[in-house]
Amino acid sequence: MEEVSASGDVYFRRTGNVSAGGAFFERAVPHAVGTELTLKFLLPGEREKIVARGEVVSAPGGRGGLGMGIRFRRFEGDGQSRMRAFLLAQ
Repeated sequence: MEEVSASGDVYFRRTGNVSAGGAFFERAVPHAVGTELTLKFLLPGEREKIVARGEVVSAPGGRGGLGMGIRFRRFEGDGQSRMRAFLLAQ
C-alpha cells in the first residue's frame, strides 16, 4: 500500500507494478499528466518508509479511464539504493 499526496490531498493506493524508475496504479482515478506527487511506501520486511517524488506520465483512457503511470524523479535519503537492492533480490 502506498501513500500518495498531490496538491495537499492524500490518497492510499495499491500497485502491482513497481520498478526502479516508477510505478503503475491500475485502478486509480488518474491525476492529470504532469502532476507532481509524493509517494511513501514500505518494502516487505522493512520498517522505514521510502519517500519518492514523482510525476504522472501516463493516464490511459481505457477500462473506464482508470490507471496512471508515475515516474520517480528523486528519492529522499537512501530510498533509491534500498529500492534497487530490493528489486535485484527478486
